[in-house]
Amino acid sequence: MGDDRNDNGESEFRNIPTMQVDLVEDEPSAPFSDGGVPSSIESTAVRKSPYEDEVDALPPGIRGCLTILQGPNKGQEYYLSEVTNTVGRRVGNSVVLDDATISGKHVEIYFSAYREWRIRDLNSTNGTLLNGSRVKEFALRDGDKILIGDCMIHFTVDVY
Repeated sequence: MGDDRNDNGESEFRNIPTMQVDLVEDEPSAPFSDGGVPSSIESTAVRKSPYEDEVDALPPGIRGCLTILQGPNKGQEYYLSEVTNTVGRRVGNSVVLDDATISGKHVEIYFSAYREWRIRDLNSTNGTLLNGSRVKEFALRDGDKILIGDCMIHFTVDVY
């Protein structure tokens, strides 16, 4: 940006009219005390992300499907019939994969309040790639490729 002065060295903005603005304070509303400060922690609401809203059950006739394309479990299919599913090396996950490069609890795949499947990396050691890009949390689409450890996984939406 250049200098805002004309050839005579005067400011180009000298002819801009000024406007007076009166600020008016709003009256504090409950549950705030005088000064607009929350009166107690219990009285303040914490908004959750819409992605964190819980869904009680999957819509009838819809489930996710994970097909292992590469890695120790190659060829196996896993159906995601719960709202929240975990994938990892440790027993107790919804999907247990026999791959030393996968964390014990690597990712969570869940059906969100926005009626979409989402994937969330659970602070895994080696991270999660979705269609070649590293992700922390992202919406899944039918046909996406997920790479965790040495396992390439094909995600599809199964309508039955």
